Amino acid sequence: MNDLTKTGLAIILALILLTLLAPVFWPHSPYEQHSERIFKPPSAGHWFGTDETGRDLFARVSIAIGISLAVGALSVVIGAVIGIPFGTVSAFFGGPPDILMQRVVDIFMSFPLLIMGLMIIAAVGSGFWPLVAAIGIAQSPRFARMARGCTLAIKESEFIEASRSFGAGNTHIMYKHILRNITGPLIVQSVLFLSDAIMVEAGLTFLGLGIQPPTPTLGNLIRGGVAFLSVTPWISIIAGAFLSVMIVGLHLLGDGLRDQLAPEFR
Repeated sequence: MNDLTKTGLAIILALILLTLLAPVFWPHSPYEQHSERIFKPPSAGHWFGTDETGRDLFARVSIAIGISLAVGALSVVIGAVIGIPFGTVSAFFGGPPDILMQRVVDIFMSFPLLIMGLMIIAAVGSGFWPLVAAIGIAQSPRFARMARGCTLAIKESEFIEASRSFGAGNTHIMYKHILRNITGPLIVQSVLFLSDAIMVEAGLTFLGLGIQPPTPTLGNLIRGGVAFLSVTPWISIIAGAFLSVMIVGLHLLGDGLRDQLAPEFR
């Protein structure tokens, strides 16, 4: 394990521990409102201060980190489940079906990820699961393109031809040989796509189209703090800082894993 992987993994594990342990040991609720504590600055009793309704920001940030990671991870799973088989089958069989399938991918990839998620959210509505589905579907063409490229790189390899000469069918070859040999690059890309998914979640929620208050997410914490930026700048700054740390940690982890699992993609 190289230094990049260790650093990125340490950051992500620290954030996960924060979101798991803070709700258990921290004495303040992320949802409990106190009119006498409105806009309290960071202090020993409230490490990150309080918001416009007197809710403890440390408790809310710790919950928001977990929600952002959950949305990102689940959407990446959905994108991988849809996109990887699509791209692998397309590259494996080639010909006109491959051309047609890749034109479909090109159409979807012509839209930025945030715009794609925005259109899907507009169709299915806001909330946790619609947001997960929207980002996952928007991510699937990127997984398809990655899986296709990796499959094209190895489908003419000698071990594939050897397996075919022993009577192996297409399904066996795709599962046993191709998918297993492209796992490394796909894991690396999944980590990097996770950071993109979290950024899209924060962007959509900031626009009011994602998970709605009072459920805390980094996006709606930043959005809520913007209205009071001149009075209580720490609300948006702290939430934005944790979002930045999360993205940096995931990119460090992805870069470290790329050096180990997919050096050919450096």
